[in-house]
Amino acid sequence: MQFNASLDRTATAITIGVTILLVGVNVFVSVLTVTQAEAPAWIVVFPLLVTVATVAGCYLYRPLGYVVERDRLVIKRPIGDVVIQKQEIRNAFMVDKAGLGWVFRTFGNGGVFGWTGRFSSSKLGSMTWYATRRSHYLVIETSSRKILLTPDDPNMLSFVTKRLLAK
Repeated sequence: MQFNASLDRTATAITIGVTILLVGVNVFVSVLTVTQAEAPAWIVVFPLLVTVATVAGCYLYRPLGYVVERDRLVIKRPIGDVVIQKQEIRNAFMVDKAGLGWVFRTFGNGGVFGWTGRFSSSKLGSMTWYATRRSHYLVIETSSRKILLTPDDPNMLSFVTKRLLAK
């Protein structure tokens, strides 16, 4: 069963805002460089490369959706799918913002095309996020880690429970 993972308004606003900010910095640096005849070329090229790498990386690692199959859970991404086998999954449950507690990004993306990477929650501990919204938090506990997903349809939990947690 396929479940969509669309961006919410917050992720859309962050994506647009960060992209405009990065483009603005590049335009500003380019204009400054043109006025300085002796400025080295890397002053223009470096910020441009950082901008392209940042936006492209966030775009390629964003979750497109989730697929619950008979024997595995697949997190669809442009750069490559993340596959979690049925035998790895120990538990699955929905949690709200209060159930997460304070959340800190330890190594990841904080809103451009979603929230991806490593995060730490004061109530649930260390987690890997493949999220596109700030609602419908579905936590998948495996034998080695916790994974947070945000499907558009919160009924994904019942499919995970029936197909991947049933003995």
